[in-house]
Amino acid sequence: MTEGFKDLIIVVNKLYDENNPEFLASAHNAYDNGALKLIAEHLIDRQIQHSVTDAEDWQRVLFNRATINGIQLIIEEFEALEAKYQELHQPPDSFNKHEVV
Repeated sequence: MTEGFKDLIIVVNKLYDENNPEFLASAHNAYDNGALKLIAEHLIDRQIQHSVTDAEDWQRVLFNRATINGIQLIIEEFEALEAKYQELHQPPDSFNKHEVV
């Protein structure tokens, strides 16, 4: 692993904080507008099409499958972050001052 790559991993790990409200809001915005999912689905479709029609050998098919799995992992991570964002932004329960506690 090169030094530059190690530095990049350190930067990403510092930026990725699922407890940071600003980070969650950014992930929510990316997920909520729908473009991320459309792009991911398009990329998956391209990989499937390439595997079916253009893959030169079995290794290329396996590489395409791994690419599809990677894209799906990204979407799953955004879904988890979206769930955490929604959990933190639930409207407060209604309060009935006449209810017996």
